[in-house]
Amino acid sequence: MYRVDRNNFFKNEKKATIYTPSWVSQFLYNILSPQIQRGLILDPCVGEGSLLLPWQQKGFDVLGVDIEKTTFPNLIHNNFLELTQKDLKNILGNYKPTL
Repeated sequence: MYRVDRNNFFKNEKKATIYTPSWVSQFLYNILSPQIQRGLILDPCVGEGSLLLPWQQKGFDVLGVDIEKTTFPNLIHNNFLELTQKDLKNILGNYKPTL
């Protein structure tokens, strides 16, 4: 389990980025997509968006959260561990499905 008191990114910033290979993202999409209706797919550690790309390409709405600014277009720049239910309601309250 992640413990903020021991692993706080902002206090102990790591100078490394971990990328998800595109084949892993596609593999996960292939397994999960038959079980998921159209809607919003949220990645709490989006990075450059590799995990969301297959979903986006198939017309799903996607949203990413990350502690670092990235080039991902639908980014909430924040630590997802610090987002409250109110924050999420405010974010998703404005969400309008495309389908």
